[in-house]
Amino acid sequence: MESSVLKTLLEHTQIFRFRMTIAIIVHERIVLLYYDYFLTLNLEVNLIWPSSLGVVKILFLIARYSPFIDSFIIFYHHFTPNLSPESCLKAYHANGWTYLCGAFFAEAILTLRTWAVWKNNNKAVTFGLPVFFISIWIASGVIMSKFLRTMQCFRGCLVIRGSSILSVIWILLMVFNFGAFILMALWVFKRRARRAFTTASYPGYKSGRSELLRIVYRDGKFFNRIPSAW
Repeated sequence: MESSVLKTLLEHTQIFRFRMTIAIIVHERIVLLYYDYFLTLNLEVNLIWPSSLGVVKILFLIARYSPFIDSFIIFYHHFTPNLSPESCLKAYHANGWTYLCGAFFAEAILTLRTWAVWKNNNKAVTFGLPVFFISIWIASGVIMSKFLRTMQCFRGCLVIRGSSILSVIWILLMVFNFGAFILMALWVFKRRARRAFTTASYPGYKSGRSELLRIVYRDGKFFNRIPSAW
C-alpha cells in the first residue's frame, strides 16, 4: 500500500515538473513574440501601413499576426485547468494548423524574394521554384495531418503519444531554404561577375543597384539560415 502511494506521488511530481517546464517555455515564447512585435512596430507603421494593398503586404500581415492567434491557443491549452483529452486534442489541432499556415506565409515572402531576383533571368528557376515551394508545403500539410492523428493526450493537456514524423517537416524546410540560399548566392555571383566585367570594359561605370544587391543578399542569406537553427 505504501509503495503504491509513493509511486503515485512520484508520478504526480514528475507531471508537475513537466508542466512547470512547459509553462516557462510558453511564457518565454510569448514574451519574445510581443517584445519583437513592439520592437519593430514603428517600422511596420512607417513602411507597411502606408503602402498600397498587394500580395506581398497581405502575406506580410498574415505572417505577422498569425503567431498571436497561435499564442492564444497555446495559452488556452496549457493554462486552462482540467481540460478533457478531447478538448486538448482540438486545441493542439488548431495550434498545429495555425502554426503551419503562419510558417507558409512567412516562407512565401522569402520565396518571392528569391523568385523576383531570378525572374526573366532563368526560366527553370522562374517556373521551378514555385512548383518546388508548393510541393514542399503540400507534403508538409500531409505530414501535419498524419502527426495530429497520432496524438494522444492525458487530462491537463499532457501529450502522452505522438509520431516522430513531424520532424520531416523541418527537414523539408531545411532542404528548401538551403536551395533558396544557393539560388541567392548564384544570383549574387553572376551579378558581381557581370559588374566586374562591365567595369573593366568601361572604366568609370557604376551600378546604381549595388546597395540593393547587398541588402537583398544579406537579408536572404540571414533569413534562409533561420529554419536550420530551429
